[in-house]
Amino acid sequence: MKLPWFKKRHDIDDDIDDDDIDETNEPSSGLKKDRKIASVNSRLSVQSRLTNYAIGIAVCVFAGYMLYNYYANLFREQASREDRTIDHSQTADTKLPPLKLEQFDQRQTQADQKPPPPAINQAPSNGQPPPETPAQRLLRERLESPVTFAMDSARSAPQTQPGPSNNPSQAGYAGAGQPSGSGGSSSKPGAALTQSLESAQMDPVEAYSGGDPSLMVYQGTVIPCTVREAIDSSLVGQVECVQTEDLWSADHSTILAEAGTKYTGQQLMGLSRGNRRLPIVWVRGRTPMPNNVFIPLNSAATDELGRTGIAGDIDNHLAERFGPIVALSLIDDVGDYFANTGQSSDSSNNTSISLGNTQQGGQDLASEIFKEAANIPSTLTRNQGANIFIYVARDIDFSKIYTLEYKE
Repeated sequence: MKLPWFKKRHDIDDDIDDDDIDETNEPSSGLKKDRKIASVNSRLSVQSRLTNYAIGIAVCVFAGYMLYNYYANLFREQASREDRTIDHSQTADTKLPPLKLEQFDQRQTQADQKPPPPAINQAPSNGQPPPETPAQRLLRERLESPVTFAMDSARSAPQTQPGPSNNPSQAGYAGAGQPSGSGGSSSKPGAALTQSLESAQMDPVEAYSGGDPSLMVYQGTVIPCTVREAIDSSLVGQVECVQTEDLWSADHSTILAEAGTKYTGQQLMGLSRGNRRLPIVWVRGRTPMPNNVFIPLNSAATDELGRTGIAGDIDNHLAERFGPIVALSLIDDVGDYFANTGQSSDSSNNTSISLGNTQQGGQDLASEIFKEAANIPSTLTRNQGANIFIYVARDIDFSKIYTLEYKE
């Protein structure tokens, strides 16, 4: 008797085409049907399926067992907290001791006792008035000092009569009305506000004609240019570039400077500390032959975004700045090491060697080297063929050079 699944598998094997059998069935091999193409329609055997089921059941049982232990521990801890009895037998004495007050010295004043009479200045025996107290003298000076006010100022200082005042207190009252920092001079009310609201007085100017736009290059025009020589900011010198595009007039009707115009500039300074751009001033330009027109410029060089100056590779000379200092520090450390070694070896002979002058000289030399190294400027370099721009700083009139003829 065959089981159903065995029968089903046997039927599937019978349906395999004979062409799928491997070529190993040839008589020369000596083995028949030892290799054949595996069927993709065959199912897992009973043993494989039972093994998979057993593994799945084991995993589920293990997971359930772990969850059971986890929640059992939680329930056990919660039950132990609920069953825990709290000892209410210990009480704290919260009663405060009675407040003890010291007995006051109860002294009753007599009803018929009167306060002492005020001290009255009695006239001396020589018939002169009694001397004034400081408060009386101050009040008399305030009442007797003449004070005048200026009607055109809001905070004028009280003025005394001309002449020096022998009373220092009167002089103090005269200066008390002046604001601090005014120097004794009165100011008009709201003068600062009035000055802040006043508009700037601009002189009138006259408009003028800009000339024939067909022969004008106005301020702000940008001329593209290519540097011929490499640029190095170590030394000042001359710079030259070549115009890469035609320079058109303001109305874009006439070519005033052909492509190939050479511009000469000056690099008047090196790279300043903290700066990353090198300023260059273009002095003049010269158009190619046969025109040979000289164009005065005196305009600055810019980059592609219109920023003044040119950028490039910057060398901060870190090795030149800090290399000598590091080397000198190592030499000092080596000297200290040998000095300490010699002192330790000569300690038994009670011999000490002092190298204070040498160390002080090394420190002075290091400070001098550091001062000189700190003054080494950074260097900017730009390769030849770099593209830069010339920002025209003023209007350029070509009417004296060229003449236009209109033809029909």
